[in-house]
Amino acid sequence: MKMMMKRRFWILAALMLSCLAMTGLSSCSDDDDDQAPGNKEFTYNLSEVKVAEQGTINPKEFLQDAIQKLTSDNADEETQLRLDYYKELLQQVEQQEQHLYDSLKAANPGNDASTILNQLFEKISSGYVVLNHPGTLADGSTGTLSTLVVYPLTLGISTDANRIILGCHFTVTGNHEVPTSVANQSFENIGTDTHLLIADWVTSFSAMLVMPDYEGYGASHLRSHPYLSREVQARQCLESVSCAIAWFTGQHKKQLSKFCKIASVGYSQGGAVSAATYRYYLEHRSTEQWVKNLPEYIGAVCGDGPYDPLATVMTYIESDMLFMPVAPALVLKALCETDPDMIKAGCTVNDFCTQGFINTKIFERLATKRSTTDMCDKAIFDYADKHPDSLKYITVSGRKVLPTEQAFNQATITYLRTGNLIRHAPEEKLKTLKNCLMKNRLFHNFTLPDDARFTFFHSLGDEVVPYSNLQSVINTWGNSVKAFKYNTQTKTHVSTGAVFYVGVAKHFINALFAPKWKGGITESDDPNAYF
Repeated sequence: MKMMMKRRFWILAALMLSCLAMTGLSSCSDDDDDQAPGNKEFTYNLSEVKVAEQGTINPKEFLQDAIQKLTSDNADEETQLRLDYYKELLQQVEQQEQHLYDSLKAANPGNDASTILNQLFEKISSGYVVLNHPGTLADGSTGTLSTLVVYPLTLGISTDANRIILGCHFTVTGNHEVPTSVANQSFENIGTDTHLLIADWVTSFSAMLVMPDYEGYGASHLRSHPYLSREVQARQCLESVSCAIAWFTGQHKKQLSKFCKIASVGYSQGGAVSAATYRYYLEHRSTEQWVKNLPEYIGAVCGDGPYDPLATVMTYIESDMLFMPVAPALVLKALCETDPDMIKAGCTVNDFCTQGFINTKIFERLATKRSTTDMCDKAIFDYADKHPDSLKYITVSGRKVLPTEQAFNQATITYLRTGNLIRHAPEEKLKTLKNCLMKNRLFHNFTLPDDARFTFFHSLGDEVVPYSNLQSVINTWGNSVKAFKYNTQTKTHVSTGAVFYVGVAKHFINALFAPKWKGGITESDDPNAYF
C-alpha cells in the first residue's frame, strides 16, 4: 500500500507539473494523436544540425539573478521597467510553486511535501541548445547559421511545445550581443530582448522559443550582415524554425502537438524581420514543400520596425537629423556588400557618403563586430569632436545629433529627394540604391491574404525608426492589420522598446492565438488601453 501511494504521488506530481502552462492549450495530450500532417517531414536530416552547446535554465534562478543584477538606487526608466517585470514574473512562478505544494500536501498528507517539492523544483527547468545548422545565405549559397532554442522540460523530460515563439532580435553590431551568446556570456552582455523573451517563455513551461542569429553573426560571423534585406532574413529565420523543430522532434523522439502554432515577435530590426518572416510564410506556404511542412504560422507581432527603408531614409533627409548615425551606415554597408543588384552595379559606400563620414572609420568598425551600436555612435561623435572641419554635429534636447547631410553626400540627398542628378552623380548607382530600398519594403509586390494577422506597435515620437514606417504599412494595407499608435513624443526608440517588451508584446502574442482576431487602428498614450 505504501509503495502504491508513493507511486501515485510521483505520477500525480508529474502530471500536475506538465500541465502547469501559463499560455496556450494544456501540454497533457495523447502522443498518438498529436502528429499534424505538416510535421511528418523536415527539410534537414538531424545529422545536418549540430549542437554547439546545451544546458538548462531554471526559471526561478534566472529571474532572481536578473533582479539582483538590475537592482540599483539610480536605475533609469528602462531598467526599472524591466526590473518590475522580472519581479512580476517571479511572483507568478512562486505562486505556481505554492499551488503545487498545496496540492501535493492535500493528496499526500503523510509525506513531507515540502522536501519533495524542493527536489521537484530543482528539476523543473527549460532546456536550451545552440544549433549550428544549414541555411540559405544572402548570395544564394548554403552555409552554416546559428540559432538559440529554449524548450520546456518537466522533471528533466521534454514536454510538448504548444507554441513556437520566433524571437527576432533587434539591431546589434557586436557579435557578443546575439541570442546564442546566452550560453557563454554574463547577464549584462546578453541582448535585452533576448533576456526578456527568455524570461517570458521559460515561465510558461509550454512554449518553444527559437531565436536565430542573423547572418553575419554567431556561426556566420565572418560574413557580411544583410541588414534589412527582407527576403534573405525572412527565409533564414523560417529555416531556423524548421531546423529547431527537426532537432527537437528527432532528439526527443516525439512529434509536436497538433495544436502547435508559430508566432513571431521583434522590436526595431526585429520588428521588421518578424513581419518579413510572416510575409514569407504567407507567400510561400502553398508553393514550397518545406514551408508547408511547418506548423501553422498564426501571425506576427512587430514593434517600431523599419518596414519601409525608403521612408526611413527620406525622413532622415527631410528632418536632416540622425539620432543614431550608425543606422544609415548599417543600411549602406549591407546593401553594397550583400545585395545582388548593388553588387552588379558596382556600388560602394563611397558612392553615397560624405568623406567626413567615411573618415570616421565607422564601416571598418562595423566589420570588426566588436562594438555595440552605442559604441559605434560614440566613435562617430568622438571623431567629430577631434575633426570639426571634417564632420560637424548639433545638439538637440541635450543629445548629440548628426545632420543627415554630414553622412549622405549631396548627390544622394538630391536624387532621393527630387529624382534629379547633380553634376558627376553616379546615376545607375543612385537608381539602384533607391530601387533596393523600395524592394525591401514589407508590402512591396505583396497582396495581403484575408487570414493574415499582423500586429504593429509604433511610437509616434520614435527618433530612430520614424513613424513613417508604420504609416506606409497603414497606407497600403489599412484596417487589415492591427496597428497601435503609441501616442507619445517623450519616449525614445530605446525606452519604447522597454514598454513594448514588458508591457504589450506578450498580450499581442496571446491575442494572435485567440479564435477571433480583428484588424483596426488604435491611438493612445497609455499602452494598457490596447487591451
